[in-house]
Amino acid sequence: MMKQNKISKLFDLTGRNIILTGSAGLLGSQYAHTLSEAGANVILVDINEKENKNLEKKLIRKYKTKAKSYVLDISNKNQVKKFKKEILSKYKIIHGLVNNAAYTTKGARSSAPKTFGPFETLSLETWLKSIDINLTKKRCYC
Repeated sequence: MMKQNKISKLFDLTGRNIILTGSAGLLGSQYAHTLSEAGANVILVDINEKENKNLEKKLIRKYKTKAKSYVLDISNKNQVKKFKKEILSKYKIIHGLVNNAAYTTKGARSSAPKTFGPFETLSLETWLKSIDINLTKKRCYC
């Protein structure tokens, strides 16, 4: 059986600035821990301010990196433009992007219960919002 290696032994991201969208979610928080373990300064981006701030504190405490949380609704073009300008001004260079944010069952249900179900029952509005956030808005970060 192969011995498990720590992430930092597999690759080194020390001092690299990595933007992670959807950071406060289940997958996002796992990505954040993995990137931080590898030494990255993770720029945590999520619409959920409380969970994102909690994650920032955990990462700093555990990995001693420069994690920083930001509140951003990636479906809002003006917020994305402002965020991009602020981040480039502060960090000067971004070394990577993990585009993890998504319009999910959890997010949709908070604003419209019974939004998700079998594929054929999705309303056109839900379909379009999901495509817009999960695909189209990702382009805004490029």
